[in-house]
Amino acid sequence: MLPSGNLREPISGSRRADVIVFTKCDEKMDQSIQVQMEAKANLKSNQNSFFSYIHYREELLGMDGSTLKMEFLKSKSVFLFCGIANPSPLKQFVEDNCESLKTKFYPDHHDFSVADAIQLKSEFLKFAKSSDQAHVLITTRKDQMRLMNKEIQYHLKELPIYIVDMEARFLPNQNVTIDQLILNFVADRPNN
Repeated sequence: MLPSGNLREPISGSRRADVIVFTKCDEKMDQSIQVQMEAKANLKSNQNSFFSYIHYREELLGMDGSTLKMEFLKSKSVFLFCGIANPSPLKQFVEDNCESLKTKFYPDHHDFSVADAIQLKSEFLKFAKSSDQAHVLITTRKDQMRLMNKEIQYHLKELPIYIVDMEARFLPNQNVTIDQLILNFVADRPNN
């Protein structure tokens, strides 16, 4: 199967799963919505379900190794750029934590070029001149990896680029934790 689109495997693959994880849910998802999603997924009695959400970390990591607390951005202008499938949650998170926001979104899995770096630098410098506030660029860990080319780094090296990290967290499950489930699964398997 090719890793493309929202699903890496046909939905029919869920029939053989012991655990179904609904990803990118709202952190405050109501229990009734969870029940509806489970019903729609037609879970079998032996299947456990979990709901996860994206949590953005409160500390940004600079390309130069420095760190910056999100609270520092409350009175700052931020230029957010990224090439991810759905930048809306990230945009909302950054927007909630800064004075003003400018965005530049690329297609998912965008392969940054030197021309992109030159254009990004130009747009950021123009943005930075628009007010007296301190300005920073923010991108994702995924996009940072695509900016590591030496030629691209040459054009971006003097820019205050920071990385926002994220992690998946699970909503509480009243029956069992995913850790318990994994430990039970491993304990039930003979040593190989």
